[in-house]
Amino acid sequence: LQIAKDLPRHQLSIYHCAPLASRLERMLFIWSVRHPAASYVQGFDDIVAVFFTTFLTERLALAMARHRQQGRDAAADRHRSRLAGGRLQS
Repeated sequence: LQIAKDLPRHQLSIYHCAPLASRLERMLFIWSVRHPAASYVQGFDDIVAVFFTTFLTERLALAMARHRQQGRDAAADRHRSRLAGGRLQS
């Protein structure tokens, strides 16, 4: 529950991207399950993000590029829909 509250507040917006956020959430969840005495506390996401970024920089770049492309594709689809809707009404 606390993990779900912390991730949207993460300082780095890269972790607001759904695929990356879900991976980070999974890592934090696994940590809390495997270390029940420590569990999860606020701020662990900041610590794990450092390792996540360090070891997965190349994969993060590819994931962010895909995320940006999906956003552009969705915007283009909305634009085409508006244009098509305007032509149908004319």
